[in-house]
Parts: sequence; structure tokens; C-alpha cells
Amino acid sequence: MLDLVYITESVSSEIVLTPEQFAVLESLGRSLASSGTWWGEKPSAVTDSDAEEESKEKHSSSVFQLTPSQDGIYKVKALNVVGVVGLPGLELVIQPKIPMAHFTHIAQRAFGEFREADTPAQIAGGSSFWPVIASWCVSAIESLLRRDLLRDYNERIDELRAVRGSVLVLPTSRALLAGRLRVTCIFDEFERDTPPNRVLLKALRTISSDPGLSKDLRRRAQRSAARFEDVGEYRNSDLSVASLPLERRALLYRQPLHLASTIIRSTAIAVMGGDIPGKTFVIPTPAIIETGIRQILKKALQVPVTKERFAAPYLDSPTGKENFNPDLVIGGNRIVGDIKYRVASNAEWSRPELNQVLAFATASSAEQGIVVGFTLQTEHVAPAINVGTSPKIPVHAINWNANHDIHPADSEANLCNALKKLLNNEEPENAL
Repeated sequence: MLDLVYITESVSSEIVLTPEQFAVLESLGRSLASSGTWWGEKPSAVTDSDAEEESKEKHSSSVFQLTPSQDGIYKVKALNVVGVVGLPGLELVIQPKIPMAHFTHIAQRAFGEFREADTPAQIAGGSSFWPVIASWCVSAIESLLRRDLLRDYNERIDELRAVRGSVLVLPTSRALLAGRLRVTCIFDEFERDTPPNRVLLKALRTISSDPGLSKDLRRRAQRSAARFEDVGEYRNSDLSVASLPLERRALLYRQPLHLASTIIRSTAIAVMGGDIPGKTFVIPTPAIIETGIRQILKKALQVPVTKERFAAPYLDSPTGKENFNPDLVIGGNRIVGDIKYRVASNAEWSRPELNQVLAFATASSAEQGIVVGFTLQTEHVAPAINVGTSPKIPVHAINWNANHDIHPADSEANLCNALKKLLNNEEPENAL
């Protein structure tokens, strides 16, 4: 029977670990953080205390901070990741810093990837996190299909009316003796029936046949599967392609293949304990939340919502420039700001956050600045302020209300309505 321990990402928790459990967790932390691109893009040129801490965490050699506290007791902190970690006799469940319903609601609007390790973990099936992976997989394949599927050469043997490739003498002779005027040839066919395409199709069929997923997601999977009309049936050997290095022209397959192979393996991913064998995995959260929020706003506002870079020249050097990288650029550069994956604890401005959004707004010549964050209390929203003289820059704090009692769809609607008011130069209700 495994001991089950729940912790929250980015929060230190004291856990009793045996020497063996500590060694495994330390090793897993290094292996799960082994990719240089895993942690996302280079941090902004303008940093605050949160960004500096995040930057340090991103460049850490482990996804876990492990600090001895007492004999056998360690302070464990998961650095901006959620997931399930299987240790000998212990399962560590890392939950998001906002309630799971709100996290999965936003995460399904984005798609990302996660890292796996071979250590076993007992993971609950049928949880709210499975639709997230399925949604990411469908979105990744939809994006791939906009560029069409890759083709490759497959060796075929068939009876033909004309010679193609090489003739197989014995079966051709038998056909002629039997009265069939055909030649048996072995040849290469340039087609889309390839192992990567069969893996993607298998995943789409798995998703479309899962009654536990939404009708909309299943329909999207069915529509995408229809685009694989000349791709053959899945073979057990096909799954090995997901772990092989991809040639340059197939790099766009990396993310959809990784997600599709997870669907096929049925690893029953969930951020909660259970009794279905699965794999240790962690998912980095900040980039997922940022992408999800941008996708939500892009759909609701019907204006460009992007992440861009602006360059501002140094005062003493006409050729030198400093780059600024805001997470939110709305309507060209009418509203520019940042998405903060943190939960506000009061109604006061964080000075580093305010300085950062002002730098972003100034560098981009934006009409307004904004910080989008999260709150569990409606009153924990900093007041709007005007900064400067001519012209003044209005700066707003708009929070996603992640309270357990608020439905995520209502929080989404409130966030979008507040941004619509800003675009119409109206004062939004800050307390969402």
C-alpha cells in the first residue's frame, strides 16, 4: 500500500522521506529538468521578484528543491510544475496553486507537453486532467494538418499490368501459368501510410470513441481522423517512432507524436492518487496558463492577442537596444501587459509588477497597461491607477477569480468582459 502525499506547486512542504525515497526523488528531479528548452523562453529583460525567482527556478538543475529539515524530514518544493511522482512506497501528488477545476479549464485552451520517467506511479483514471491531454493532442494534430501530412516511401509487392520497380520471377511465372497476364513487382510507394501518421490516427480514434470526453472534442477528433483517409491501421511497432529522433522535415510531428503516444499508452494521467498503474510525469505550468489565457482572450475579443517583443534604445547609445517581452499584446498595442500565474493575497499593487507593466507599456507606446493574475477573494484586486503626466498611462489589475465556489466559465466571462470594456475605453469592474 503506497503512502499518498499531496503538495502544492511552488510551496514548500515538509515530507518524511527514507534515504531511498530521497535518492530517487533527487534523481527524478534532475532527469525531468534535463531539457534546455523544457522551461520555455528566455525571461523578460525587465524582471520583478517573482520573475527573478522563476528565472532561477527555470535554470535549476532539478524540478524539485530538497532541503533537509530534521532527521528524515525534508522541505520539498516543486518548481512551477504539477504532476505525479512515484517513489518506493510513496506517491507524491503535485497540485496546481489554483483549484484544479480552474487550472484544467484554462489548460484545455492551450496545448503543451510533459516529461515522463520510467518509475511507476498509481494514477487515478477518469479524472478531470485526462480531457486536458486529449484536447492538447487534438489541437496539436489540427495544427499539423494545416500543413498536411508527411509522406514517405514504403516497400510494396503487388501484381501489376505493367512492370514497376523489380520483377519477382517465381510468382510472375506462376501467374502466367495460371492464365493471369500480370507481373509481380516489388516497388517503393510514396504515400502517407507511415508509422507516425498511423500513431496520430490511432490517438484520434481513441479520443473520438471515449464517452467520457466532451462531444465537441470527440467531433474535432473525428473530423481530423477523416483527413487520414489513406493511412492504414495501427501496428504495435508504430509506437516506437515516438521515441526515435525525427528528421528535420518531421520536426513538426514532435509534439503531436508525444501526446498521441501518451493517449495510446493509456497512462491514465491525473493529478490525483488512484489505483491505475501509470508513469511519473510533471507538467510545467506558467507557459500553459499564459497560452491558455491568450487563447481565451483571442477568441472572445476578436482582436489580435499575442506575445511580442519590443526594443527600446539606450539613452547613451543610438545603436544599443533593450528588449521587452510582454505576455499580452492586445489589439495591436492598445493594451500591453503581463500574465502572472500567482494568487493575489491582498488588494495592493506589487511594486515590481507595477514597474514591469509600466516598462512594457512605455516600450510599446501602449494606450493602457494591464496585469492579469489570479485571486481567491473578490476584494483582492489592486485599484486602477494613472501614471505619468502627458499622456497618462492607465494601469489595471484584472484577476481571474479562481474561488472554489465560482464556475470557471463564469470567471472566464468576467475576465473577457473586463477586457472588452478596456478596449472600449470604459472602466472595468476590477473585482472579478
